[in-house]
Amino acid sequence: MLWVVVGACVAHVLLTAGDTIDDAYISLRYAQNLTRGEGLVFNPGERVEGYTNFLWVLVAAGAMALRASPELSLVAVSVLAVSVLAVHAVRRARALAGDEPTAPGGLPAGVFTGALLATSTGLALHANGGLESVAYAALLTLAGSALVDGRARAFAALTSLAFLTRPEAALLGLLGTAWLLRRPRRAETLRDTVGVFALALGPYLAWKLWYYGALLPNTLHAKRPELEVGLRYVSPFVAWGGALLGAAALVSVSAPTSLAVSRARAAGLMLVSVAREDGCEVFSGELTR
Repeated sequence: MLWVVVGACVAHVLLTAGDTIDDAYISLRYAQNLTRGEGLVFNPGERVEGYTNFLWVLVAAGAMALRASPELSLVAVSVLAVSVLAVHAVRRARALAGDEPTAPGGLPAGVFTGALLATSTGLALHANGGLESVAYAALLTLAGSALVDGRARAFAALTSLAFLTRPEAALLGLLGTAWLLRRPRRAETLRDTVGVFALALGPYLAWKLWYYGALLPNTLHAKRPELEVGLRYVSPFVAWGGALLGAAALVSVSAPTSLAVSRARAAGLMLVSVAREDGCEVFSGELTR
């Protein structure tokens, strides 16, 4: 089933293939100047950190150094990230199922998880855009799993990679470390997490301070955050996320139900997901049949 899910996710990415998002060309410009020996700058001679995806810029620069198409290379990396995310999510769903290897209706555990990923138009579109969104999502998911499992070193290493991909991962690092410290053996946990963070991010932050003269990217100064705008932005995601979780709760009711009711719940969950992704025009016909 893992290969079916991965294949469906990749097929969805290919079906929604389109143009590279214009924001990606900011990163590509930095990567191009790096390969030309001008440094990590947008304009030669001006050291301004106008990107927020350091690791992604390096990936693009590596593709350029190998004389490969950076746009296609970044999409390929995103497809790999989609595959990793799908495999991990399905395996995680199976692990959570424990002694109940089948979902309601007799389907194997993990089917719903795989189906949600395979029908996620947002996931497919972001994989095609040339940005780091899907790679960042995969790293956050892996780091979150390590956090729940209590694997402090793995959590810190994966969160560090996520931070190098997007700085917002610092929030997960701070909150996750605080959560891990609730366990016994706090000194050992603190040593493991802080030690990995220091080794992975210390040299990077020191270089940023030396090279750009600041730890925060210039984006935070050029685009000052506004709470009202941010709340308007996240409100639809929160609303739809609540609806999706509610539908998932209906599917996972443990009381005995008939096969017809179980299938109806599964179809409802799928419809909510597809509607959330604005993909009804593409998938409603197949789901209805």
